[in-house]
Amino acid sequence: ERALDARLVEVDGHAVGVIDVRSRWTNLRDVGLAFGSPTTAGRPDAGYGGLFLRLSASFDGARPLSPLLLEDPAAVLHGAEAGWLGLESDSATVVMSAHPANPVSPTPWFVRSEATPMLCAAPFFSEEWMLGAAQSATWRWRILLSDSPLTAAAIGTLLREA
Repeated sequence: ERALDARLVEVDGHAVGVIDVRSRWTNLRDVGLAFGSPTTAGRPDAGYGGLFLRLSASFDGARPLSPLLLEDPAAVLHGAEAGWLGLESDSATVVMSAHPANPVSPTPWFVRSEATPMLCAAPFFSEEWMLGAAQSATWRWRILLSDSPLTAAAIGTLLREA
């Protein structure tokens, strides 16, 4: 079951698209289901698996955005756990957050800003996650889309409204 909600909000005179995604997974089998990634299957640093955005070529060379960079400007983001992650190009900004009540939280991130830009909230980056027999789990994410830069303060405000 998946639900999407989209709206526009104004931030510093610019429209920002806010997309909320909710996905409820139910295991209808009588055995647990394991969710993993290519990394959990033995391929290093290929931990995609979760909500995945493949961005346009205009994001090639985009500047990463993350609360981790506020603490450490040299932080490695690929595989790191954080509440949100984004990419900012010359023409647009995309930010994705994983809700703190998700079954795996904080979430690790798969990110690429060169060649084929990608953002992925990757809860199965390096460890499998099990959905028990006859169990359900709800996942929530928020995506921000802007044709202008967003400050960390504006991002924080928009994400807290979830």
